[in-house]
Amino acid sequence: MNVAIATDFCSPWIGGPATFIDNFSSFLAARGHNVQILAPSQTVRPAFERRPNGVAVARLPSLPLPFGYQVRVTYRVDSLGQALQSLRPDVLQIHHPFPLGLAAMVAARRQGLPVVAVNHTIPECSLYGLRDSFVYPPLRAAFRRGLIAFLSGADEICTPTRTAAALLHEMGITRTVEVI
Repeated sequence: MNVAIATDFCSPWIGGPATFIDNFSSFLAARGHNVQILAPSQTVRPAFERRPNGVAVARLPSLPLPFGYQVRVTYRVDSLGQALQSLRPDVLQIHHPFPLGLAAMVAARRQGLPVVAVNHTIPECSLYGLRDSFVYPPLRAAFRRGLIAFLSGADEICTPTRTAAALLHEMGITRTVEVI
């Protein structure tokens, strides 16, 4: 099976989503699947790498954000449709309702690809630094609505923990959330 993984957070960025993607892509590759990751580059230029486990990583041009630990954002999301057409995946896995994840979802839907969303995002964590600010309640509410809309566009929804699945249901997801 050809699996494309589109993620806004990929190693060498350090964090739970990057670790999950490293482990899961290795798991799939070890079982004979062709895995290709679409992620932000570490520079403004695109790049390509093939990892020792056979997983291919296409790095899309990105810029650093002024907040977050070494967070970069892909600014050429228009290339996602072309990338998916050339990769010809059987399924797309997405992870975050951020630029790359959103663009990948739109491109996959236009191409009729099935989409699996693996959620690593809880608004309370993403907005933690603003929790004592007057802007926190409306931002959290807006983030929750956006997250629910994003996840609801996927064919399947997964998350790494039972706690996260329960939180998604509390936020309004009515479908089954698989725990990986």
